[in-house]
Amino acid sequence: MTVRRLCVTTTDVSNLANLGRGGCKINNPFKALKGVIFTTSDFSFDDAEDAAVKANWVAGIKAGQVFPMPNLNTYEDNSLEPTYNESDTQRRTFTRSGEYRFTYSWNVPFDVHKKLQSFRNAALRAFLIDEDSNLMGTVESGKIKGLSIAMINPLKMSFVDASAGTPSLSKVEVDYNDEREWNVYGSFIPMSWSPLALEPLTDVTLEVVGTPTSSSVVVRVYSSSGLASDGTISKVAVVGILQSDFAVSLTGAATSMTDNNDGTYTFASSAAFATGTIDLVPPASMVSEFGDYLIISTGSATVTIAS
Repeated sequence: MTVRRLCVTTTDVSNLANLGRGGCKINNPFKALKGVIFTTSDFSFDDAEDAAVKANWVAGIKAGQVFPMPNLNTYEDNSLEPTYNESDTQRRTFTRSGEYRFTYSWNVPFDVHKKLQSFRNAALRAFLIDEDSNLMGTVESGKIKGLSIAMINPLKMSFVDASAGTPSLSKVEVDYNDEREWNVYGSFIPMSWSPLALEPLTDVTLEVVGTPTSSSVVVRVYSSSGLASDGTISKVAVVGILQSDFAVSLTGAATSMTDNNDGTYTFASSAAFATGTIDLVPPASMVSEFGDYLIISTGSATVTIAS
């Protein structure tokens, strides 16, 4: 009896893909990287058409699942080379492809640098954006996702060197999980709009101004990147918030709200206000328009009305 073995070997050619160009260009379209969009590990788009719609990205930002980091200052490709085993007879065996590793650098305000520290060892993915607004990611189970991250580590901020030739930079090291996500399953979309215009959520603070009364309460809404020269908080006024975007939890309904155009908002009531809180609704529920600027409250302001 003759035993036959049907094996797929390294010399098999039946599964080779056809290498003809599917389009008219003879080169790939990619340019230097210009930005990174981090996402939570479970964030995805149903298909490329969904990923091409700006509103879907904004929804992800408002939901706390998408964290754009545009305007890369520079980046370093520290990817690993393939590894081989070489026998005594000089026969090489391929053993590992070598994974992608990058160090991304941004020139960002100090408050943003400090917030980046919260990303250390987080379960994240990343989309890459180049200078021509090509969005790069991968396909997994039919869905468009960012490249999965094995390790993310925000580094210490660098100081300006003695020659003043390099700005103080915030760097983040990223080790990607599987090079096949790009080289085998990768997908890119030549976006008709610039993903580099996407802005992450900005924290804003609410505080009561002056002494609230049963008929009038004034609340300030501001963002801040640190301290002013006198040691007080440097407050940047947020104007243009609609009344419907405030969550007013006071006894006695607010009959009106006035935007004072300086970051303060006056709530009036024909019924008597009593002690409670004023906050903003979650970002996903906001209807106020600030262009690409998106805000989220750090917590409600407590309103105490003397009896």
